[in-house]
Amino acid sequence: MENQPAEIIIAENKIIVYNNEEKPLTGGKIILEGILLKHKSGKWIIGETETDRNAEEIGGCSGGPTPVDFKTKIIEWC
Repeated sequence: MENQPAEIIIAENKIIVYNNEEKPLTGGKIILEGILLKHKSGKWIIGETETDRNAEEIGGCSGGPTPVDFKTKIIEWC
């Protein structure tokens, strides 16, 4: 699937990813929300709880926390 724009709000360590109204993805108005954490691998992730920083697997398709790449501005999910 091609990358799609999204609106993102970050407040402290909380992040909310909103669906873009011009090119919406499936789901509701909020696509993803959680807390920003540095995973034990060194990658930034969107987790549900602090313990997600030690998750064995990360990545939207793995069922684990969602990786975020701030350099490329890409959030990977399945």
